[in-house]
Amino acid sequence: GHLSPRFPYAEHALVAMDAALAEARGQSQTAADAYADAAIRWEGFGVLPEQGFALLGQGRCLLELSRRVESAEVLQRAREIFTRCGMGPALEETDALLAKATALSS
Repeated sequence: GHLSPRFPYAEHALVAMDAALAEARGQSQTAADAYADAAIRWEGFGVLPEQGFALLGQGRCLLELSRRVESAEVLQRAREIFTRCGMGPALEETDALLAKATALSS
């Protein structure tokens, strides 16, 4: 059944999880929208790493949808967060996707 969280943190985590599940099912547009929602929620809550991961997911899905310019903008925001937080592996994935987005759009 549907989980109904009692706390905002749990609600934000469920939104992010729904985004990841939609992405895994190949529902890129649904996932991109859900990741965008999750990023806004995490930003409002001040949880930078989770905001970065949501932006990374959104950027990945936008790239999958061939929306390269939007993808690059979102991935750049994720990159700034991962750089500030010193999150190397996430930064590497973001850079690889950014290279793909910018190479394809130029």
